[in-house]
Order: sequence, then C-alpha cells, then structure tokens
Amino acid sequence: MANVLSPYNPTFYAAEALILVQNALGMANRVYRGYEAERAGYGLGETIQVRKPSDFSVETGGTSTTSDPYTTSQTITINKWKQVKFALTDKELTQTGSRVVDEHIQPAAYALANDVDTQLASLYTDIPWLVGVSSTPNAVTDITIPRKQLVENAGAQVNMDDGKIHMAVTPNFEQSLLGATHFHSATLVGGTENQDALMKGHLGTRFGIEFFRSHNIQTHTSGTAVGGGDVSGLTLSAEVSQGASTIGISNGTGTETLVAGDSFVIAGNTQRYVVTATNQAGSGTYTNVSIFPSAVVTYSSGAALTFSTASTTTNTNADNSDSFYANMLFHENAFGLVVVPLPEIGDGTGARMSTVTDDQTGLSIRSRMAYDDDTAKVKVTLDILYGVKTLEPNLAVRVQENV
Repeated sequence: MANVLSPYNPTFYAAEALILVQNALGMANRVYRGYEAERAGYGLGETIQVRKPSDFSVETGGTSTTSDPYTTSQTITINKWKQVKFALTDKELTQTGSRVVDEHIQPAAYALANDVDTQLASLYTDIPWLVGVSSTPNAVTDITIPRKQLVENAGAQVNMDDGKIHMAVTPNFEQSLLGATHFHSATLVGGTENQDALMKGHLGTRFGIEFFRSHNIQTHTSGTAVGGGDVSGLTLSAEVSQGASTIGISNGTGTETLVAGDSFVIAGNTQRYVVTATNQAGSGTYTNVSIFPSAVVTYSSGAALTFSTASTTTNTNADNSDSFYANMLFHENAFGLVVVPLPEIGDGTGARMSTVTDDQTGLSIRSRMAYDDDTAKVKVTLDILYGVKTLEPNLAVRVQENV
C-alpha cells in the first residue's frame, strides 16, 4: 500500500503540487531553463557559472588586425529555499484526495508559484532599457515602441521572430489593452484571436509579442537624486575600465540617493546601465556605485552621466513619472530560472518525504509529512529550491506605467 497515491502518501502531495505550480507560473514558464540540465551534469554545487560568448566585428579579409576576445561570465546562485507548511487533522485526511487538493494543496502550491514569479519580476532592477507609457496604455505605440527598442537592443543575438517574446502587464494595463480595437476587433484581428479577448479575457499574441497578466509586476520609486531632478551635470569621478561593476560619480548635490533600478547612460557609448543598490551621496559625491551590466567599454574620467527621468522617456505619448509599475517586455533568454530537486535523505527519520521532478521542464517539488500525536495532526510541508538571474539585460525592456 506504500506506493498508492493517497492523502496519506507524500508522493501524492508532491505530484499534485507540481502540476498546480506548473500551471500557475507566469514569467517562470517564459524564461530560460536550460541551465538546470547543465547543473545536473555537474551534480553538486550551490552555483552555476555561465559564460557568455565574445562579440566580434567583421573586417576586410587579408588584414593583420585581430580582435581581443572579451568574454564575461556570471553566476546563478541557487539560494531561494521556500516552503509552505500546514496541518491536516485525522478527520480531514479521511476526506477525498480531490478535496484535500482543493482546500490545502492548491493554495500552498499557488503561494510557491507566486514566490517564484515575484522573484523573477523583481529582476526589473537589472534592466536599463525603458519606455514610458501613460496610466491608460492602449495605443498601438504603447506596444510597438517598446518592441522597437527590444529589437534594436538584441541586434543579431537572437531571432526576434522565434515566438519567444513575452510581455508581463499589470491588471490595469491588461484592462486598457482589452478595450483597444487592435486586441478585440474582428475586422483587425480575425480568426479566434478577438474571441479569446472578448470571451475569455486572453490578450494573446499581437505584433509578435505574447501578452500575459501578472499580479507581481513591481513598483519602482526613483532615488531622490532622480525623483528630485538633481541629476544635472553628474560625471564620472575617475576612469572606468571595461568590465568594471562599480563607478564613482561627482558633481551631485548634498546627500541625495540613487536606488536599484535607476537607469542611466554614460557619454561615449549607447549602452544603458542601472544602479543595483542604494547609494547615498556625501557632499554630492557617490562612491562605489554598483552597476549592471558591467562596463562594456572603457570610459574616461569626467564623462557625463544622463539618468532617465520622467521627461526623458522614449515614448512621446507618455506621461511616465518617477514612480511607476515596471511592466516587462522580454525575450526568453533575458532571464534564467534554475530549480533543483531537494534531497530525501531524511525520509523515515521522523518524517516521510518525496521529491517529484518533471522531466520536461525540470520543475521540482518536495513534500514532507510528520505526525503530531498530541494534536492528531499531520504536518505537511511543500518546499522548493531555486535560483533566478538576469542573463542578458539587453533582451528586455521596462514598459513603465504610472502608479
């Protein structure tokens, strides 16, 4: 009887939770998952080291000029161990498996899925590229301008028509798009696309972008330097070498702050960057400001910095402010998710446990069951171990919507 999937078997909970989590995931179903197979090949370890290929330029044949390879690597840390724990009485365990799933497993699994998606949505602070939209974003340009920015950023890195471009939007953004004719008009959309929008509320795919609603879109409030407009005249306080992940900034005012997600460009190259941690100025000088991505070229001391403010958003139809929802337009390869199966070595030593992994997606859930004789309850824990990472910031664009 030990192998029967019943409400008394930890495999039952793990298997049901795995299905529910898989169905509930939003961004997690749309990001790169290939590094799970890479980690499986190495076995142990808390981190995965990912190397990115060099960028080369084409030159006339027969010349003696060579390019110096410049490769970078980054680490995905598997450090997010999350769990949901609840207790079932003996009476509840006499109920049908479907009732236990509906009343307990489903909300627990959804909470875990929500945590994974929240962590991925929080990676918006790694994305320097942005387009501002209004508080009621429903114009065609609210889609096509961010798409143009993404296409220009990606260059030849990926095929932008490969069906892997997605956009996570707030419920308000979704409402605005559902009301737009380019999402529901049969004369414009045709087929079943307008039926999905009208009858089911599904945004579907438009302009090569697959849209989906997310309740986990993050809200950003710019640092006081950006929000207060005190960013005029900022310059690098020293030379910044290619590959550097910190910079110094001069010519600020007082003790203004920069926060993770504040976006800027340095004169001398079109690459945008973001601040990755709060940094407060001392007498107008910011030291060791962490940035992402690392410097793509060497910048001279005194080079001017231009931060993105409400007046510098790309979309001319926007009234974007310094406090916004960071909707995300992204290619699958912009972000990575690694889920690692948790061990079962504690099985039978005071608890019963089972880990179930989906062979196709690599998603893994573990369940643990322990009996409390004093209360006649079974304590059930569902847990997951994973890591998230921004792999390529140039493959995503923040579509900033007013709060």
